[in-house]
Amino acid sequence: MSVSDHEYAEPASRMQLAEKLSHLSSYSEFMILLLGDTGSGRSLLLEQLAQLHEPRTQRIARIDLNEKTDVSGVLLLLITALRLEPETLIDNRKRLAAIHKHIRALAEVDIALHLQIDNADYLSDNALELLLSLFQLGESAPHLLLTARPDFEQRADEKGIFERFENRVHIQRLEPFTEVEAEDFVLALLPSQAELSPKQLRKIIDAGDRQPGSLKAAVASLVRQGGVESQVRSFPLPPLHMGAIVLVLILITGVAVWHYLPDSEHEPQGIARIQLVPESVPVVSDPVVR
Repeated sequence: MSVSDHEYAEPASRMQLAEKLSHLSSYSEFMILLLGDTGSGRSLLLEQLAQLHEPRTQRIARIDLNEKTDVSGVLLLLITALRLEPETLIDNRKRLAAIHKHIRALAEVDIALHLQIDNADYLSDNALELLLSLFQLGESAPHLLLTARPDFEQRADEKGIFERFENRVHIQRLEPFTEVEAEDFVLALLPSQAELSPKQLRKIIDAGDRQPGSLKAAVASLVRQGGVESQVRSFPLPPLHMGAIVLVLILITGVAVWHYLPDSEHEPQGIARIQLVPESVPVVSDPVVR
């Protein structure tokens, strides 16, 4: 058994949040900061946004960071995400010029570019400034969405981002699931024919701190360790119930056999006596001849 990556439903609150961010990203000029702790579901929300985008009028360039990234690293990742030719772009100046040209070309055919940077905490100050410069390209500027931990808000404030882009920054904080949402989320993650005891469910929710990513990791760990019981049993009912059912079936079968057997012939109780009366034999008297 394994935990599925896709076969579970997000709570209604998260689905509504995805639709809200998709609308903001598509029809506003806001730069979006999606802030949440590790395991809060930031990456999963980006996947939902990708499913909601309109491919005819939008292009998504997503960059996932997992280590400290400077200007050169960001430019190379952007070249790859935009599917440009990296062989001819041998330095940062040419790379940046190619990116600007591509953004303008998309704008000319009314296609909006959506830049999504997952784990923006890894951006160096210069790399962050590069992305902000793209956001300032005027009418052809891409829509910018950054995901990060909550302390990124303080870094943005110290860099003067909120002052430079006054009333153009939307901060969306990801809160943990409610108790009911966390329970439903965990149960939906279980493989088919698997069940958890109330104690196991409580332990997973506490360990995951009601965060979707942490909950998913806790369930996956429990499944790998074989701690999930299957609902399928050799006998679907308890032995006592099975015995009672067998006894009833035997009685029904016996009654049916007795009812449909042919009746046996009964011997008469009395003895019939038949009396035969001999018939009289006529005697012929002939004269005796001497």
